[in-house]
Amino acid sequence: MNAPTTRHWDDFAKGFQMISVFDTRICDNNLGNHIIMEAVDHHLEALFPDAFQIRLPYLDSLGAEAIRYLNQSAYAFFGGTNALSSDIQAYRQWGLDLDIARQLGNVILMGVGWWQYQGDPTPYTRDVLTNTLDRNRMHSVRDSYTYDKLRRLGFDNVLMTGCPSLWEITPEHCTAIPTEKAENVLLTLTHYSPDASDTHLVNVLRRHYRKVFLWIQGPEDYLHAARLGGGFEIVQPSLAALDRLLHSELSIDCIGTRLHAGVRAIAAGRRTIIIGVDNRALEMGKDVGLPVLPRQMISRLEELVSGRFALRVQPPTDAISAWKSQFTA
Repeated sequence: MNAPTTRHWDDFAKGFQMISVFDTRICDNNLGNHIIMEAVDHHLEALFPDAFQIRLPYLDSLGAEAIRYLNQSAYAFFGGTNALSSDIQAYRQWGLDLDIARQLGNVILMGVGWWQYQGDPTPYTRDVLTNTLDRNRMHSVRDSYTYDKLRRLGFDNVLMTGCPSLWEITPEHCTAIPTEKAENVLLTLTHYSPDASDTHLVNVLRRHYRKVFLWIQGPEDYLHAARLGGGFEIVQPSLAALDRLLHSELSIDCIGTRLHAGVRAIAAGRRTIIIGVDNRALEMGKDVGLPVLPRQMISRLEELVSGRFALRVQPPTDAISAWKSQFTA
């Protein structure tokens, strides 16, 4: 057993702070948020090794205790997920209202994205975000679409960094990823966005691979898979089980509609095709080179599967460094 990490009192006291983190794993059924938050935790722990962290839910309305912790914190971070929208009242992906927002003003975004392609934000949304988000610190957003939305709201303190789950994927890492088809494939599906193209996706994979494994990123993905005929090799629905498969000796690609399962596969060095079902994958495909095939172009999947292609994922390292450096200067 490794010895516990200890610090000399003087060194520890210099860096001690309390920070709050909106944790999108809390009371949420999407294991993709576990992938995002693992990366958020990794980078925050490197930036604030001596900080005492308070974990806060993001979907439930914030109570007095949560607001007290937020106001006591040196920094408050919101990591990952598509929590922003043009109508915060209609799409409550963050437990905020204007009364709560007026008590904050110190939240810093860390790779947060915008929900779907939408029109201009409502005046109420503008007021909530203006009161909630820190006006003195740089915010990190997932893609250029979110960047443009916030800039039009008057936030000039925004950087497009991609999702934190991508920050350590380098072009050098991508050169080691196979360019030709593996023997087996890991499939992911999205229950809340079913489409006739999913049948084509499954049929192509069954034709071209010896075994089709299925990882269930959200519990209802199983029901959608059953409607498509079932019969898959099931990977236990946990991040640990996904990692065991991706880091095994098995020859395996990853193809499917779940964005962050695809990101995890790329990080593990697996040839990956993400079927883009909404703005998240499509925008990050344009911004950082994720291997995204838009769903409306699913007819090209067979050609991609049987052919050769190289991954060229390139996160915006200058923007990532600039966002981090504001906490280390």
